[in-house]
Amino acid sequence: MQGRSIILFIGFLLILSIVNAVEITPQGLSDNLCPRETGQFTHIIKNDNNLVKEYTINLKGSASSWATVVPSGFILSAGEQKTVFTYITPSQSAEPGTYNLQIEASAADDTKTVSHDVVVKNCYSVSLSALPNSKTSCPNDPIQYSITLTNNGEYSETFRLSLNGNLAPRASLSDNLLVLGKKESKTILLFVNSPVDPSDYVLTLISESESGRVRESLPIFLNVNSCYDFNLKVSGNNTYNLCDRSYVVIPLNLKNSGTTLNSYKINIDGPVWVRVEKNEFVLKDQEARTFNLIFAPNYGSAGDYGIRLTVVPEKGNAKSVTDFGITVRKCHSVDVKFLYDKVDACKGAVNNYEALITNDGEVKKSYRLELEAPSWIVLDEKDRVFTLDPKEQKKVVVKASPIDSVKDQEYDVKLRAVATDDSSVSANDIDELSIDVKDAENCYKPSIETKYTNLVVYYDSSTAVPIEIKNNGVRKAEFSLFLSGNAATFSTLAPSAVSIDPGRSEIVYIYVAPNINVKLGSYDSVVSLNVKNGPLLTTKKFNIEITNVKEKTTQIAQPLKTSLDNGKKPVDEISYWQKFKSFIRKAFVSEEERIQFNNVTSVIKVNNDKSSIGKYKYYILGIVITILVIILLVVIFSSKDKKSSKKIKNKSSEDVEDIKDKVEE
Repeated sequence: MQGRSIILFIGFLLILSIVNAVEITPQGLSDNLCPRETGQFTHIIKNDNNLVKEYTINLKGSASSWATVVPSGFILSAGEQKTVFTYITPSQSAEPGTYNLQIEASAADDTKTVSHDVVVKNCYSVSLSALPNSKTSCPNDPIQYSITLTNNGEYSETFRLSLNGNLAPRASLSDNLLVLGKKESKTILLFVNSPVDPSDYVLTLISESESGRVRESLPIFLNVNSCYDFNLKVSGNNTYNLCDRSYVVIPLNLKNSGTTLNSYKINIDGPVWVRVEKNEFVLKDQEARTFNLIFAPNYGSAGDYGIRLTVVPEKGNAKSVTDFGITVRKCHSVDVKFLYDKVDACKGAVNNYEALITNDGEVKKSYRLELEAPSWIVLDEKDRVFTLDPKEQKKVVVKASPIDSVKDQEYDVKLRAVATDDSSVSANDIDELSIDVKDAENCYKPSIETKYTNLVVYYDSSTAVPIEIKNNGVRKAEFSLFLSGNAATFSTLAPSAVSIDPGRSEIVYIYVAPNINVKLGSYDSVVSLNVKNGPLLTTKKFNIEITNVKEKTTQIAQPLKTSLDNGKKPVDEISYWQKFKSFIRKAFVSEEERIQFNNVTSVIKVNNDKSSIGKYKYYILGIVITILVIILLVVIFSSKDKKSSKKIKNKSSEDVEDIKDKVEE
């Protein structure tokens, strides 16, 4: 009974020994945020236990759907600490208010939660004003209003302007699309061709933000008196989107609605490829003529154009002004891109460098490749001439085979693609590659590796992309990382500096969070790596597509670093004491609790647990167990000795009795 009590007491002490505490120490907090604005919380996690522990970080609360934590899982040795970055980017549809974000660090032993308030501000407001907003004119007299649009919000916003009312078909704006920064104002002009019929008219100018958050309207009043009347009718749209080397014919009808003969001049303000069939007419009263406005952009005319068609009568002050917005697409095009801007080439080896030739136009094309490089750099003949469908890509390989006599220096390689037809004036592109020739001993460089060089991100989300930095050299290195490219405005590297032993690696993250001003489309980002305070060593390019289709988004698998990655003690090298503790856990902890313990990916130790008992509890427990075992052994052996003495005493008594019996006989 006494031995069983001792064993139960030992088990109770061992159960107490596996209880740990968790603490999160905040290091940096985020300010109030606007929708799609990114804030950050920084916390320090420390393991002051004497064991290697696995940790996991979970996010909860009403703001958790906007938050991303990196790293979300890691392993710490005794006394080691880790900085955890939590990024918060409220969604575009987030309403103003206060939201809660809980950062939970958990383990099989304990769970600790830190709560933060995330305040989403009201960041959208706009105002329209016109001085004056009421005018008087003659029929067909061009009237101009000066309108001020002010962005009272906290974001740079894109505003679309539209017109509503019975004057809308006769009105146009100097700008239909405005981009205004925070608190910025801009004056736009509203042009109105007064109607033929004298009357009072109302026109409503509407301003709407592309985000859909803001809508403002302004009434415009016009009093038309009787004067010289005429009308220009456009049988088509005021905006067009067409390819270069194509044309559009827009029928126009000019009518003299007045009471007398009048002559009219047609003026075009635009590029040379815009013209009208006839630029002067003489019309009787109520007479009309139809003529054509022609857009015929040539190769190389890609861009956005504003075109103004003005009809000026000889009599009367009225004139007709019609604005057209033309977007000319580069439909005959090609893009040449080496995968890297600068590479190394080892002497005595064949070094292959890939380039992508993309038909980024809209017409099937044949292309010819031209290579300008030293003689030891060649391009396969089969890649010299080829045909690509629209958006099709072709991968070509430039081979560099420097021999020992080639000097150790940088060499420039130029690869050019040119269309084989007349569109070559615009359908051509060139890219350059810098090749640094080195001997074999200088060719060992660090590497940047990731599965996510082509990334698709939903415009109203964020993601953390893991990148593995490997040190393939022979000594420990301090690396610095930098982020560039047109995606760098909404991307962040964490951490930006790592220290890596030879033959080992470290995981860093690119946090991608498109803000409110990022348009849908393709972006590029380049991670550059160099030795601290030293030259550039290597780069990795990322192609990032911002999409509005959630199903296209790239699913990122976050890696969990093993203890070997950080040079920690392998699992098969744990001490006998740790194995003994594991055995006790199995003996006294339920199967469900053991499963939960095995699935835990992080354990965090409370930083303020500074008591001697907490710090040396395993040593104290070992001493107590040893003393209890000694006491148990003493009790067992003492019991055996008493039984043995009793047997000897009984034996002696029996012998004395035998001797007495013999003497008496």
